[in-house]
Amino acid sequence: MQEVFVVLSVDVEEEGLFSGRYPRDPVGVSNVAELTRLEFVTNDFGIPLTLLADYPVLTSQACLELLAGFRQKGAEIGTHLHHWNTPPLQEVGLPEPIKAEEIPGDLLKDKLETLTNAYGMGFGEQPISFRMGQFDLAPKVRPLLTELGYKVDSSVVPYRYCSGTMDQLFGPQDPYPLPAGDGRLLEVPVTMVPVSQLLEKAVSPICSVVPEKAKGMFLDTFRKTMACGPHPAWSPLVSMKNAARLHIGRGGRVVNIFLHSTEIALGMSPASATISQREKVLSKLRTFLTWLSKNYMVRGTTLSQLPNLL
Repeated sequence: MQEVFVVLSVDVEEEGLFSGRYPRDPVGVSNVAELTRLEFVTNDFGIPLTLLADYPVLTSQACLELLAGFRQKGAEIGTHLHHWNTPPLQEVGLPEPIKAEEIPGDLLKDKLETLTNAYGMGFGEQPISFRMGQFDLAPKVRPLLTELGYKVDSSVVPYRYCSGTMDQLFGPQDPYPLPAGDGRLLEVPVTMVPVSQLLEKAVSPICSVVPEKAKGMFLDTFRKTMACGPHPAWSPLVSMKNAARLHIGRGGRVVNIFLHSTEIALGMSPASATISQREKVLSKLRTFLTWLSKNYMVRGTTLSQLPNLL
């Protein structure tokens, strides 16, 4: 039976983002308490959680206590930058969410330092793993991460375009070293695989001739119709299984499953607008992990453990 490393990486963040607004003053972080609904992932399948917390969460004492409890059960806590509400807060003259490439370098560095220091104040150590808000791992972000001591990033979603990220769109779907200034990051992409490798080969040439303003729309359409991922809030169960089957069959060793914390809290995202929708997300995750464990040798891991395993 083939061994596969499985990560469940969760963006742990404030409420309100699915409303399309990006306020400097967060609505609240009560959704974080609902993370206990994911305890079955560790208890029943042996997969430790990777919880990537943003600034509003890391500055909430109640959230810190909850996350500390997860750490005692083997979870990893990393960081997640929502630059629109992480100090210092300055007007840049552009609507939020501003693309990372458009944020002045010194301001972006200060925000990353604020986030990293908030983690240090809460847990007394250096965070290792990171995810950029909006999956926007622009070139200027990468050297700042290694400068601040990060070793693992999980900001890349194949075929999801942000300004300056073309080099990541068609890279490996499995973890790979990513040059970052004077250092290197291990990039662990959110698992997203094309249903056809022949179609995948056509995407890059098309992107080279598509106007800049249309690239995002084109790639979003491709990702939603010609690719699949094992993400219970994004995909039906059949697509989740197909994504794992294709990825592992093509030599993939790591399945990186993604969730927002608000997607398991009632009424805080389109995926969990009703009780039945929220329970469907959790049920799909349980059913998928049961299927995966029956068909493959599942080895649960956190993001920061992967450099020593691969």
